[in-house]
Amino acid sequence: MSDFIKTHIERVKNTWYLLTGQLWFTPLMICFFVLGILSAITYFEYNYPLTEGLKDTVFETRVRNAKDIALALMSSMMTMTTLVISITIVVLSLASSQMGPRLIKAFISDDETQIYFGLFFGAVVATFYFVRLTHSYAFTESNLPVLTITFCVLYSFSTLFILLFFVNHVAKSCMADTIVTNVGNQLIRDIFRLVKNQPYLKNIDDKKIKNTDPIPKKYKYQVAEIKSQKEGYLQYLNFSALANKLADTNGFLNFHVMVGEHILKDETIATVYTLKKKDGNGDEVKNLIEHLNSYIDIGESRTRTQDLGYSLRHLVEIALRALSPGINDPYTATKVLDQLTAAMSLLFTEGYTRDFVVDDNDNPRIGGSAYSLNNLVHTAYDQIREAAYERLDINLYLLNKLQHLAEFSSHKQHHDILETQLHAIKECIPLQKTPSAKKLLKQKIAATEEVLSTYKTG
Repeated sequence: MSDFIKTHIERVKNTWYLLTGQLWFTPLMICFFVLGILSAITYFEYNYPLTEGLKDTVFETRVRNAKDIALALMSSMMTMTTLVISITIVVLSLASSQMGPRLIKAFISDDETQIYFGLFFGAVVATFYFVRLTHSYAFTESNLPVLTITFCVLYSFSTLFILLFFVNHVAKSCMADTIVTNVGNQLIRDIFRLVKNQPYLKNIDDKKIKNTDPIPKKYKYQVAEIKSQKEGYLQYLNFSALANKLADTNGFLNFHVMVGEHILKDETIATVYTLKKKDGNGDEVKNLIEHLNSYIDIGESRTRTQDLGYSLRHLVEIALRALSPGINDPYTATKVLDQLTAAMSLLFTEGYTRDFVVDDNDNPRIGGSAYSLNNLVHTAYDQIREAAYERLDINLYLLNKLQHLAEFSSHKQHHDILETQLHAIKECIPLQKTPSAKKLLKQKIAATEEVLSTYKTG
């Protein structure tokens, strides 16, 4: 039973991340929640009369008036909800043109945005319930559901203030600094989640760093290849299920593509190796391949479930657009570098590495499925540096970030990565527009080299 739960819990988590990233999911849950509250209030009112005194004092009215009020509230809530959708579309259009269309997904997956939408749609559900209640045969002047009516009216009235909060939220959300901070915080959360849930991505030591063999030497025999069943992006790997299945046959699975990469139909994405020679066309191997394929998910787009490059790409895209001649916003680019450096420092301190996935007996079973630390650092900085090769301000700021990262480097691998970035910036010296800019960049590079050497030998 425990193996079954362990095997499927990761798939449930992946499905949950996909659902919560959709704009409709949280509002739908809130609508059901509001409907449940209204049903419960109505049930208790009709079965446990607790508000007899209020009916003749506070709610002295006619049934016909109550019906008119219900219809007016429903119309108002639908109009307000339509207004909210219109405001959101306008803001998304402006933000996507400046920050990039991919940031739309980051906006709609924001928890606060989804809650606001849920509250407005919940108000529509409440007024629909109010209309249905007032037009039922059980609704009479002598049998008014006072608490239910009160809840609907107060909820509808509160949406006026919720609208103000929503406009304030949208106004802040379309600011460049807010977008960069939100995407950066999401990346930080993903790093914590992946390093915590995928233990093969941390606890590095010098021995593991020096081991560059993509496949453990004891797995001598290549028995089969796994081919992609469709075109798309490698979204998710159920590592627990894959490792357990490979342990049953003493096998090792080496991936040729990493999570987040685009693959073609019938492309070879992994190779199966075993300790003993097996017939690649035999039933045992065919059954193994069939099971392994069922634990590999391929979809139409990249997701943040196991792909650290997903949020990195969003941040880099914002910086590249900010550095384009049409926008020319270096302050947004420096804000992106702040967030990227915070993420890289966390990878350094958490001891991120791409190592083998092991089974319960610590035998290596899966390799090559995750980005290396070197790949992530290059993804974070290379395109920004290339886009700003003539800009002294961005190069100086990037050198500052390298100095800050040097403090968190605790392995030779970290120092080598930082030195590679430093050497790349050196190539930008002749490309500076003025002699003073060249001199200043040389001085900053010399200071950065001194900082790196201090932490390297310290």
